[in-house]
Amino acid sequence: MKFRHTLVAASLAALAFVSAPASATVTVTISNIVGSWQNATPAGMTIVNGNPTSTISWGDPAFPNTSQSAYQFTALGPLNITLLPPVSSGPELFGDFEHLNFPIFAPFLQTVELKVTADITVDGTPEGNKTFLFDFTHDETPNGGPPGGPFPPTPACPFGGNNGQGVNINGCADHVTVTNSNSSQTFTVNGVQYTLSFLGFSQDGGITTTPDFLTIENDVNLAGLYASVTTAQVPTAPEPGSLALVGLAALGVAGALRRRSQK
Repeated sequence: MKFRHTLVAASLAALAFVSAPASATVTVTISNIVGSWQNATPAGMTIVNGNPTSTISWGDPAFPNTSQSAYQFTALGPLNITLLPPVSSGPELFGDFEHLNFPIFAPFLQTVELKVTADITVDGTPEGNKTFLFDFTHDETPNGGPPGGPFPPTPACPFGGNNGQGVNINGCADHVTVTNSNSSQTFTVNGVQYTLSFLGFSQDGGITTTPDFLTIENDVNLAGLYASVTTAQVPTAPEPGSLALVGLAALGVAGALRRRSQK
């Protein structure tokens, strides 16, 4: 019985050897990253799309402020991500997001979509231009200021605790949320499936990522937009030559067992 088990194990090992794809370090390059704002609610927001920075601005400046509030996206890159499938990459910074949060009166931004396009290559082989969509929701808080400030104080803000403290130091902070509308792309190269996915905002260099953050009034608030590349081996059918090798291994097992039984 021990001899039979050894031969069966050898046959299975041969099958695993010929069917398993070889793993090697690959470099995924994300280049020509371009972001553009679109589909804002309400309509009539001021949109200026460019490369590398695109801006959407809104609101009637509240005296003594003279600036509108705005979102800015600045594309970075190219990114060269080296990984060994099926190991995935860590957080990768692909763009900077800024909220220029200034005291304003209506109209207030409610929602807007950020369209990001990028060229993807794997070890120099182009995989085409990919599109990623991100839905932003904006909560514009009342322009209540801290005691002694230019606006009437309020005891508490909708987000972040009491007015005049912490993130509400200059008045009630705004709330920015981004959701994954269509922010992943999957493609397969040499038997490995790659998925490039959005992770979220980070204000600590990618250590932690979140789908939202609070922005200080009368200030420029910066967060990075991060993504990662995950990989997975894709099962593939053995090639004809591999099947022949497996068949020979199986025949060898059968012949050996037959000779063993005749002794």
